[in-house]
Amino acid sequence: MKIISINKYKINAFLIVLFVFMSSVTMPIKNFTRNGSIIWLITILGIIISFFINRKIDKNYLFFLITSLILILLNILIVEYSSLVISELFEFIKFGLIPLYLSSNKFDYDSFVDYWYKFSIVNFVILVYYIPNVINNKLNYMVFGISLVYSFVGFITYFYIKNKYKVLNLIIVIIIVILIFIFGNRSSLLICLSIWLFMKLYNIRNSFKKVISLFIMITISIVAYINIFNILKGINIFLQKIGIHSYSISKYIMAIDNGFIKSTSGREELAKLSIDIIKSNPLKPHGLKYFTYFTGRIYPHNLILDLSIVFGLLGAIFIIGFLIYLIFKSKYIKNESFKIILSEIIVLEFLWLFFSGTFIEESIFWIIIGVLMQIRKQE
Repeated sequence: MKIISINKYKINAFLIVLFVFMSSVTMPIKNFTRNGSIIWLITILGIIISFFINRKIDKNYLFFLITSLILILLNILIVEYSSLVISELFEFIKFGLIPLYLSSNKFDYDSFVDYWYKFSIVNFVILVYYIPNVINNKLNYMVFGISLVYSFVGFITYFYIKNKYKVLNLIIVIIIVILIFIFGNRSSLLICLSIWLFMKLYNIRNSFKKVISLFIMITISIVAYINIFNILKGINIFLQKIGIHSYSISKYIMAIDNGFIKSTSGREELAKLSIDIIKSNPLKPHGLKYFTYFTGRIYPHNLILDLSIVFGLLGAIFIIGFLIYLIFKSKYIKNESFKIILSEIIVLEFLWLFFSGTFIEESIFWIIIGVLMQIRKQE
């Protein structure tokens, strides 16, 4: 009986990590079959396995499931753009309710860290193989960038917490940063550097050493910043000579040459549109897809603006307060390795949601909530 229990928690950990990496690790199969049915096949199989081994649904998850479905149903009934909301409902089921269910089941923390590292290796190899697709615009540069960040988390975690393959893990971490810099997007690069800084400071116990490390990092950053334009132009010229166009580097150069606003991929316009909607009626919850209906754009690319439009300002304040409360619950985790990797994932996801995406369709956002909700003081 004890062996079954241990295996159950390990399988739960495997299913959660699999869901995070599934889109990129199934890329070869999707390209071979020319469709994404493998994603649904694995998802359905994962849900069946999870339900079979756990034999119950968490009461908090069940409450959230019923409440959210009732609210979305009301949203569909009272708006004239119900087809948009129905479409978003299916996205929410796929990227919200399913990962939230998987992460609401208790799992083995050490296995989670181990599986994340193993999937990071597979993910890294696959993405490196598909670099020509990024160059030929067959693979979206933002998808490439954020997918590599998932591997970055695995390798940098093992670099700091494990002695085995330490040098190799560091080399791969540096390679990932370089690949994101050349072929990925700026937000993914910023996320990597933020996680690296977090890990660096987290592992320095001595306050004086922390101050010295910060001083060195700031000094290096200032020197790099002063010479950044010439450095970037030199790199860009070299890459163009060998037939590689880097969207990310081009944007950096544009930011310096023409000013930051012109290089923000239209996000400042999205922010202005979002603020105008909120100002028109700050307390009103506009519901799902109102931003798309009103502006013709997909989403605001900012978590706070997104929440404020969907739930109104008061609703957004309440949800942000609840998220902060959940994040503070992570201090009760006694497993140091899991606490570290969970902190990195939180940094990754919330920084990402301040630059891109929408919380409704971000599976890691819901996985974080599912994990944090089941943490108790005795953890």
